[in-house]
Amino acid sequence: MKLFTTLLVLFPFALTGPVEPVRRYVVEENNPEFKRYIYIENQNGQYEEIDLMAIDPEEVQLKVVQSDVEYDLYTRQNQDYPDIITNGNVDRLAKSHFDPKKLTVFVAHGWNNNRNSAVNTHIRQTIFTHHDVNLFIIDWSGPANKFYLSAKNSVVPVGEFVGNFITKIQNAYGLDGSSFVLIGHSLGAHVVGSAGATTQEKVNHIIGLDPAGPLFSLKHPENRLDISDGKFVQIIHTNGNLLGFASSIGDVDYYPNGGMSQPGCGLDLAGTCAHSKAYLYLAEAFSRGPVFEGVLCSDYKDFKKGRCADNPKAVMGQLSIPTRNLGDYYLQTNSQQPFGLY
Repeated sequence: MKLFTTLLVLFPFALTGPVEPVRRYVVEENNPEFKRYIYIENQNGQYEEIDLMAIDPEEVQLKVVQSDVEYDLYTRQNQDYPDIITNGNVDRLAKSHFDPKKLTVFVAHGWNNNRNSAVNTHIRQTIFTHHDVNLFIIDWSGPANKFYLSAKNSVVPVGEFVGNFITKIQNAYGLDGSSFVLIGHSLGAHVVGSAGATTQEKVNHIIGLDPAGPLFSLKHPENRLDISDGKFVQIIHTNGNLLGFASSIGDVDYYPNGGMSQPGCGLDLAGTCAHSKAYLYLAEAFSRGPVFEGVLCSDYKDFKKGRCADNPKAVMGQLSIPTRNLGDYYLQTNSQQPFGLY
């Protein structure tokens, strides 16, 4: 009798086979104020809670203008001294190191950052190892260094300026979307999402590095990065519990170490260490190649228990598009550099 009962329990699984992995969805992320309060470290090394809805009254009337966005162009020929493009002046490219025959990559920083911030320097110092590209570092530090709410509200207009600049390049040199990859960290991920939604020819590939979660929501993709902004959208989640999104918002979403916190970051009350790992992983992928292999899975627990070991694999952090690999992929990393396990 016991054997018969066991067979009845197992028989449905024999008919249905393994359960298909599902996309990650956190219902609380439908509420834009779900992550309204965060901790920041002050000058004394102490943590204090801040309200991201707070705003300086003087910033209410501020308007983003084209001069708020500048572009530093780096190539293998000028890896340390950029050609600076202001006011979206595409004619300036004719006297720069820009080569329309090469892939063109744009990188956007996040809140309280600028052209010299770590996300930009790490990518700039590694990308040319294996990629001969035109690299534009987008500096939108004026709006980005305001109160968070002001910076967040500047994302769409800044992205539109970037998208219009890309369209000018496409028209001036007869290029289509396959010539462009857009990369953004935190708020910068949503900037390049807005840029992708604006371009005349949809760009080939967008890489969102732990896209900012606070004051954004799943219900309103029009003001954040989503899969309609490019032909293919890759997301790397590293701090989904505090500063980033935990839900899947791309064609392929990678969750290193579960995507919530990261090894080597300790307590990380502010989340900034885990948040920054997204661009550190990408920079390492650029310099070392395919060292981050993810496994298609429904959640991190199943991944760690080996229940997804036979599922499809996909390499995180590549400029090329893994069009066959859609869904959520989980992987582990080392706690210190080199982070990649392969």
